[in-house]
Amino acid sequence: MNSSATRPVVLSVITIDGLPAHPLLVHAVVVLFPLAAVGTLAVVARPVWRRGFGVPVFLVALVGLIAVPLTTTTGEQLKTALGGGSPLVAVHEQRAEHLLPYAGCPAQTS
Repeated sequence: MNSSATRPVVLSVITIDGLPAHPLLVHAVVVLFPLAAVGTLAVVARPVWRRGFGVPVFLVALVGLIAVPLTTTTGEQLKTALGGGSPLVAVHEQRAEHLLPYAGCPAQTS
């Protein structure tokens, strides 16, 4: 056997139960931020709800905020593992880079 034979490069992609984590984390971000925004508006509109729902709304926003960098990291891993991407992937990546500053707003206002 030739010892100089090239071995396939195995790239590490974070998975959840065998699925790439990126699509799953994207869904977490897409669900949690609108939920946190609606919860924040509800707590502001009805101050009585603040005592019961203030902390849960804050935690939903915080989990969404934490999910954003995880989602971008797993997206970069997936893109690398798949060998790059199309122009649509580039647009998707560009939009993701701009999300983190906006993502911090609900966590700061809750």
